[in-house]
Amino acid sequence: MKIDIDLRSFENVLYSCYFAVSRGQRAEYVSLHTVRDMVMLATRIDKAQWQELLQRAWNDIVKSQGTGPYGISLEVDATPTERARRRHAGAAVIDGTPRWVIAMRAS
Repeated sequence: MKIDIDLRSFENVLYSCYFAVSRGQRAEYVSLHTVRDMVMLATRIDKAQWQELLQRAWNDIVKSQGTGPYGISLEVDATPTERARRRHAGAAVIDGTPRWVIAMRAS
């Protein structure tokens, strides 16, 4: 079942979940998989909606060039062990590239 959530609400939840994980791990870059699970739980969206909304959020944030409420970095940095361990879950694919870690900031 598709859940109705607007892009700005998704971006707000994404940032809140990212912040909770990064604060707990005391790290700027954290597992996108962990953040994804928290966002999906909080919003009750499925993986297909997650992927679609993350791509839209990426486009929105990058297009705003720092004038929006958030900055975002989605990176491919994952060790081979990390990739193998998370292979079953799959990476988020943004602009055709698998992404494994995320960093965000409030503008």
